[in-house]
Amino acid sequence: MERLIPENALLVGKFGDLEILRKNWPIIGALKDWVPSNWPMLPMARIDEAAGRAWLAIYDDSFNCIKETEIDIDAASRYPYDRMMGAGAVEVRLTNLIRSAEES
Repeated sequence: MERLIPENALLVGKFGDLEILRKNWPIIGALKDWVPSNWPMLPMARIDEAAGRAWLAIYDDSFNCIKETEIDIDAASRYPYDRMMGAGAVEVRLTNLIRSAEES
């Protein structure tokens, strides 16, 4: 658990906690020295490909968008996608990312 630092994150995104509350996703441990300020919400990009436009959203720790700025569509690829992922999407994405990390 000590290896858990933001720089090593395999997936950055927003998702609900319903599967944790339903106990379908087990809690596998706790960080003794958890410092929330070390894990800030990162800026996230939203792209409207049909319009050829993109925006960068800044969120507070409660997932409230506090600022949104239009950015170059090419710059958007440098940020996590601004979307709310469902539990199934998170499971599939993490499974694939973990397999990839283990193979390299």
